[in-house]
This record gives sequence, structure tokens and C-alpha cells, in this order.
Amino acid sequence: MSIYMSFVAYCKLEILKNFSCYKNQYQLKSLILIKANQASMEILKKLQNEAKSAA
Repeated sequence: MSIYMSFVAYCKLEILKNFSCYKNQYQLKSLILIKANQASMEILKKLQNEAKSAA
């Protein structure tokens, strides 16, 4: 199963690379990772603020 999922992820990165201005999949992968980290930090801050207001 993990080999299949790795292949699917690789194919999706190659498709995204063809439609983007980035030269290789590593630039694209790092951009996706940065955006995911930013989104998770926003969610974490929102949850912390909700926890503070509930206490």
C-alpha cells in the first residue's frame, strides 16, 4: 500500500510541476510544506485562543 501511495504522490507532484512556474518537484514540495505548516499554525493559534476564552 505504501508503494502505491508513494507513486500516487509522485505523479501528483509531476502533474503540478507541469502546471506551475517551478523548475523541479523539490521547489514545489517545499512550497506545499511551507503552506501546510502556515495553515496548521493558524489553526493552532485559533484553538489556543478558544481555549483561553473558555477558561
